[in-house]
Amino acid sequence: MITLDPSTCSLNLTAAITPNTPQTVCSGASLTLNGSSTGGTSPTYTWSSAPAGFSSSQQNPTFTAPTVSNTTNYTVTLTVTEGSCSATATLVVTVNGTGPVTITTPITSGTVTYSGSTITATNQISNANVEYIATQSVLLNPGFSATGNTFKAYIGGCN
Repeated sequence: MITLDPSTCSLNLTAAITPNTPQTVCSGASLTLNGSSTGGTSPTYTWSSAPAGFSSSQQNPTFTAPTVSNTTNYTVTLTVTEGSCSATATLVVTVNGTGPVTITTPITSGTVTYSGSTITATNQISNANVEYIATQSVLLNPGFSATGNTFKAYIGGCN
């Protein structure tokens, strides 16, 4: 996403992040981010994340994924500034969790990914795209069902 504020800026300043599509990484993995801009001559680059934990003033920093127990989405924001002009770009980085995951709540729509060391599921899935990614095991207990959707279970994901 790119945001410009033409009311305070006479430049046609833009910001971009490469990769420019949502990324998924394992806890502790590194992801190189490349920032670029157009419309200025000597911009400054400021990176941040939500939730907090990542910041940089380099044009092309490395995002090191924190170790998280549960899969967490980070919104990484690049702000390019030159004079009174600024532009932003964002990227969603999903960090796969490392802890055990137990799923009991039904999933009835959307696209959902759960990851952890072990996954135990007794939930019902319908009309959704669901992936379970575990480093050790995926256990589908009695009561689990998946209908009218795409369901995938992987063992040997993030280490």
